[in-house]
Amino acid sequence: MALRFPVRCRWGAGNSPPRRGPSFAQCYRLLQEASSEPALDGRLLLRWQIFNVLAGNSDGHAKNLSLLHSPKDETRLAPFYDLVCTRAIERIDFHLAFEVGGQRNPNAITREHWEELGRRCDLRAQFVVNLVREMADDLQQRIGLEREAFERLYGPYPALQRIEKVVLQQCRRAMKR
Repeated sequence: MALRFPVRCRWGAGNSPPRRGPSFAQCYRLLQEASSEPALDGRLLLRWQIFNVLAGNSDGHAKNLSLLHSPKDETRLAPFYDLVCTRAIERIDFHLAFEVGGQRNPNAITREHWEELGRRCDLRAQFVVNLVREMADDLQQRIGLEREAFERLYGPYPALQRIEKVVLQQCRRAMKR
């Protein structure tokens, strides 16, 4: 709503017409203008997009982003929600809602795509690449531990194994490039 796109167009630029919505860079720039903490919120938004790619979430669209206005007249990025590994669910389109440097296929995203995303957001390319690698490394180290902890409490859960496989594949791709 903050970018004044019609309701039917708020899913992100990746969806086919007539639902052409804002790009990630447009959302990022709006946040830079509107946030009371633009550096912090901008980094959070960038990490959200990186997480969506690494975690296999093709449903990270503009309708999942919100701004909160506090009584102190501060504007901040709202907490994230709808963080789901959609790639582990059959029959769901795997293409990203927000493209990364012109690429919506998460299997084809390279360092150059992340660098281009950085340029479109007026960020240093190396900053974005380093953040991708940092997050990929962290996810690779933690996902198995989290799945094991869950299964100790609740027993084996095949969906978690599918999610772990998707996340590890995406992280390995990100680390190679």
